[in-house]
This record gives sequence, C-alpha cells and structure tokens, in this order.
Amino acid sequence: MLLQLGDFQFQVSTLAYQELTRSSSVRWAVHDIVGNDQRLQATGRNNDTIRLQGVFFPQFASEVGGAVGTESIDQVRDTMKEQKPLLLTAATGDTLGYWVIEELDTGQSLFSAGHGVPRKQTFTIGLKWYGTSV
Repeated sequence: MLLQLGDFQFQVSTLAYQELTRSSSVRWAVHDIVGNDQRLQATGRNNDTIRLQGVFFPQFASEVGGAVGTESIDQVRDTMKEQKPLLLTAATGDTLGYWVIEELDTGQSLFSAGHGVPRKQTFTIGLKWYGTSV
C-alpha cells in the first residue's frame, strides 16, 4: 500500500500513482501607505493540496488480483461525489489528517479490440486538506 484515503488503498492492484506533489501557501494582505512602500500583513494559511498523478494498466492489475476495467477510477469518482472528508494514511502508518477529493482528471488509451476497454488509464487526483478531525 502506498496511501489509504478513507477505505480506498492506492496500490498496484488498484491505482498506483507515480508522482505525489504537495503544495502549501499563505495569504498576505497588501496595505497601501500614502507616500511610502506598500506594507504586507500575514492573514493566515491556505489549506494544503496534494496531487496524485499516475498510470493504471487494468490488465496488469487483474493479473495480480486487482481491479479490471475502470472500476478503481470509478470508485474514486464515486467517493468524490459523496463530498465527505476522508482520513489519509501513509504507507508508514502515519495519519495525515482528513482530506477531501477536490478533483479527478482521467484519460484512456490503448483500447482492446472487440471489448472497447482501455488498456491504459491516466489519472490525476486533487486532494485538499480538511483538518485534523471531522
């Protein structure tokens, strides 16, 4: 397991992401000062975001007892539509707090002859920090 988001485990037999990026930022208010330089005032932190990018090969996953077709990506999409904060846990067992699935982008290619099932699926999942509790 690479990560677990709620009940969904990111692993080779479901979705194994190739890249994880985390973004943190803060807010600054600008105050104009007559006859002088502007002043900045810290107004707080923005919620962190995580982006998981990867490629999923359903045929390979089914050979190791995992998902077939688009069911793993469909499961993430269904979970996103529930609009609930989910506990994020790292493979090390570290609890990373609650996150929401903010977006899911997918692509499909290399369709199998006769079945129309994509043999290659790309995905990007955008998560946003919710908090330490729900």
